[in-house]
Amino acid sequence: MKTLLTKEGKIKLQEELNFLLTVEKNRVINELSEARESGTLEENTQYLIAKEEYVKIQTKIENLQSLISIATVVDSADIGT
Repeated sequence: MKTLLTKEGKIKLQEELNFLLTVEKNRVINELSEARESGTLEENTQYLIAKEEYVKIQTKIENLQSLISIATVVDSADIGT
């Protein structure tokens, strides 16, 4: 299946990917680190929440990377409405 994106659409996805990689992922890694210092991981709600959030962000990163890599950029004038 072909994935078509306008140039602007691809730029928007790349910006979102960059934000996830540089801001969100680092934020959650810091939260995980802080939670690890708070005690036993099995009973640490802060750690479990941060771990779950990390998995969600990582999944979104992988999905965006895949989408961007297979997308074909088209001119918006060529897309039928």
